[in-house]
Amino acid sequence: MTTELVRTVVDRFNSMLAGDGARLDVVDEGADVLTLRYVSPEGEGACEACVLDPDDLEMLVAEALQRHGSPIASVAVER
Repeated sequence: MTTELVRTVVDRFNSMLAGDGARLDVVDEGADVLTLRYVSPEGEGACEACVLDPDDLEMLVAEALQRHGSPIASVAVER
């Protein structure tokens, strides 16, 4: 089950990505790892022209969660 904090943070990133037709979907929320899927306008897995690099997204989402006191230590973005 996705926590309210995760949903809020992912929604904020989705508002930034929406202008280019991309989004993040929550795949799994573990005790200390959050797995997201980057969905580009070209469809799942088509990340050659990602609006934000998936590696950068991992870092940015993790930092946003940690700033809000989340116990999630790392974020993985599926490409």
